[in-house]
Amino acid sequence: MLAVVGIAQVQDSFPKNQKPWSVRMAESEMVRNPESWQVDFQPSLKWDYCHGLELGAMMDVYDRYGDAKFYEYALAYADTMVNEDGTIKKYKLTDYSLDRINSGKMLFRIYEQTKNDKYKKALDLLRSQFDGQPRNADGGFWHKKVYPNQMWLGGLWELLSWRNMLIEITSRKLIRR
Repeated sequence: MLAVVGIAQVQDSFPKNQKPWSVRMAESEMVRNPESWQVDFQPSLKWDYCHGLELGAMMDVYDRYGDAKFYEYALAYADTMVNEDGTIKKYKLTDYSLDRINSGKMLFRIYEQTKNDKYKKALDLLRSQFDGQPRNADGGFWHKKVYPNQMWLGGLWELLSWRNMLIEITSRKLIRR
């Protein structure tokens, strides 16, 4: 009986008009990290996996709920990190790290919305990494140049999701013709 009363009390006291958890989490991160480059507790600029994961998720929150502040927060990171010539601050192509690809995935969406050529150039730069990415004897991509012959599941996910985004965008362009 106590359990039923407890459940009823929780249900009655829980706010019915509360924001979705994804919105609350994104807003919490924005308060904790006023500048989007600060996510993942960064004291200085960094082009890394976590930024792409978290800011890509904030763009998903924007897509779902339409609040532009989430898109603008992710865009601020892209604007900070991507130079007009398409080079990316703190990105070194010859490190051949698949972790550096993840932040680039959000640039597909940002380029589609802004049509700013610097994002296309940055995407081309990141895409060129695959041409020189070290591979094992079976042709599998190393996770990073500093980890010879190691293939990581996370790296495969980054690589395949990048490839799928390219296919999707190419397919849309072909359909429009």
